[in-house]
Amino acid sequence: MEIELTCKITAQQLMLTRLIVVLIGNMAFVVLLNLLISSEKDVSISWSAIGLSYTQLMIAAGTSLWLAMRVRGGTAVSIFLIVWFALVWLVLSNPELKTLLQSIQPTVLIAMALCGVLLLISQIYEMARKYTSQTERGYSFDTDHG
Repeated sequence: MEIELTCKITAQQLMLTRLIVVLIGNMAFVVLLNLLISSEKDVSISWSAIGLSYTQLMIAAGTSLWLAMRVRGGTAVSIFLIVWFALVWLVLSNPELKTLLQSIQPTVLIAMALCGVLLLISQIYEMARKYTSQTERGYSFDTDHG
C-alpha cells in the first residue's frame, strides 16, 4: 500500500504488475509441485499435466483481464470466481469429462494455451492504449505517468 501511494504509477500499471507476478508465481508453483510429486513416486515429470495447468492458467488470465476491462469494480472478480469454481466442480464431479480433459493431445493444449496468451496480450495492449492515449479537440497525444 505504501508503494502504491509513494510511486507515480497508475492503477492499470499496478494491476498488470500484479498479474505478471501472480502468473510467474503460479507457473513456478506448477513446476515445483510436479517435481515434488514425481520425486515421491519415482515417476518422470508429467509434461501433459504441466501443459494442462499452463493452458488453464493462460486462458484464465486472459479471460479475467478481458472481464476486468469490461466490468468495473469487484463484480468482475466475483463473476470470474463463480464461473471458475463452477467449471472446476463440473470437471471434478464428472469422471468422463475429467478423463476427456486428461486425454487432450499436446498440440491441442499448445494451441489452446497460445489462444490464451494471445487474448492476454491483446487485452494488455488494449489497456495500454486506452490508458496512455488522450484525445482533446480531435488531436490525439500519448501520456506516460511512469
